Amino acid sequence: IAAIYSAGIDLLNQVIASFEAEHPRATVRINYLQPDGVYESVRNEQYDLGILSYPERWRDLAHTPLREETMVVVCRPGHELAGGGSEEIHASELLHHDLVTFEASLPIGRRIRAYLREHCNGDLPPITNQFDNIDTIKTYIAEAEAVAILPQRTVQREVRGGVLHELRLIPRLLRPLGIVYPRQREQSGLVRAFIEYLLKNQPKVADPDAKSTAIAAYSA
Repeated sequence: IAAIYSAGIDLLNQVIASFEAEHPRATVRINYLQPDGVYESVRNEQYDLGILSYPERWRDLAHTPLREETMVVVCRPGHELAGGGSEEIHASELLHHDLVTFEASLPIGRRIRAYLREHCNGDLPPITNQFDNIDTIKTYIAEAEAVAILPQRTVQREVRGGVLHELRLIPRLLRPLGIVYPRQREQSGLVRAFIEYLLKNQPKVADPDAKSTAIAAYSA
């Protein structure tokens, strides 16, 4: 498997361990890459499948939905937004705050910019820094007078530990994750079994029907 770093190392490791326990002769190996690396390595059949966000309709790759993750606004606990008494913030209010976000070359970076323009009358908050991964953004935000929009699942540990403060983003923004695999290559029974196992063992998603929809889409 090739996967983006934010696909959830802990979640994937748990699923892999359980799958290997049920299939003693199977070994699942995973390599974490940038989105372009996931796409290229699966397209070139170096990996059986890939996991990445915002999967596109590539001619040579098929994809099926994996899960949708709610995006939230995060800041350091001492930030003015953390002490405002509100647990939510409208996208338009972010125009008054410095933003740290993903590089525009990444699908998630482009989607966040498009979302903000849509809900901020075509404008963007002042972007002070851009990074290519979630961990760097989290580390930066914990010490900066800035905010970021990140998948809620990826900041739960920092929020519980008091390192980051979380605000619900209005209107809701979701990050879709998908499984991609070569369109023309027939998958082995073991690979199909792993995909189905992965779809059935997902964390709670924003849309209660998302899991069953994903399974139905793959089965079809």
